[in-house]
Amino acid sequence: PNLPQPAKHYPPGVVLTLLPFGETALRHFIYLERPEGMDFDDAEGLAACEGAAPVMGEDEIAPHLQEFATVGHLYRSIEDGFRHLADKLGEENLFVAPASGQVSGDLFGWPQLQPVTNVADAVRAIETIVEQGEGPRGEWRNAHFGRFLTVLDEYLAMKAANPGLEVARPVLPALVRPPESGAEAVLITDPQTAAIADLGNVAYEVLLQLLYRLLCHVDESDAQMKTLADVAVGLMFDAIEPLGDILTTLPVGPEQPGRTAGPSFELFYQPDYLLPHREAAWRIMAEHMADAAQLCRMHGSAEPRLLPVADALDRHAENLRAHAR
Repeated sequence: PNLPQPAKHYPPGVVLTLLPFGETALRHFIYLERPEGMDFDDAEGLAACEGAAPVMGEDEIAPHLQEFATVGHLYRSIEDGFRHLADKLGEENLFVAPASGQVSGDLFGWPQLQPVTNVADAVRAIETIVEQGEGPRGEWRNAHFGRFLTVLDEYLAMKAANPGLEVARPVLPALVRPPESGAEAVLITDPQTAAIADLGNVAYEVLLQLLYRLLCHVDESDAQMKTLADVAVGLMFDAIEPLGDILTTLPVGPEQPGRTAGPSFELFYQPDYLLPHREAAWRIMAEHMADAAQLCRMHGSAEPRLLPVADALDRHAENLRAHAR
């Protein structure tokens, strides 16, 4: 969903908003990744909202939103759900999709990514997620939580030694257009910055289309699956990353002197991003990238850093066209 998101969409303590790098962002990451049973106050201004939805009763069929205190709590609940449904239905009636329908780790050079076809596979995958995020049952120092904590400690030490130190660009979270939620947001008023932000938004939209197609494929061959994976990862490095870097050097507008923009991750349509018919989906994704490449070149005379992005977008579009049939 578009950012920023009202807290009501997520459990208490989870706030999705755009933040520049700094102490507030780091403390929020630490709060979200904290191990179960470890108390932390969230960063100032991101306090948890109150209230929680009731757990679903046995006589109900429609689902309720449920609240989770930590990311680990969420995954432990998913693990309990797998065990409960396997006992209730039998594994053969729970894991009904073929293993071939799942994305293979070979597509990403990541052999640890294996198909899940039974409860043991599911539990093993969940254990890996929790270990990498929070740490295995208390061993958190090398997990995401511990790494964020180390970064925060180093950052605070650097700031204490050099009080005037600035380690990030003066980014102000800003959007191209007002959010549909009605939430207040700073808008990008510099025309060129807004255009480049929308180039990033188009690349983000196509990335979602690629990932949806990859994860929900129907009749793609092995070679076509590899193409989807290659283009998706390539788009991250060749378009989204450089466009984000460029944006953090461009002005938000005269109303915000000295402040720069950043990726806004705005989506143009509310429906999901699964395009069901293979050849049509591939052609549309290629068309969107080719249009974005053309726009990069239009702005390239004023911002030459866009020209390599244009070449990359054209290359990825041609790769999709060449393998669409």
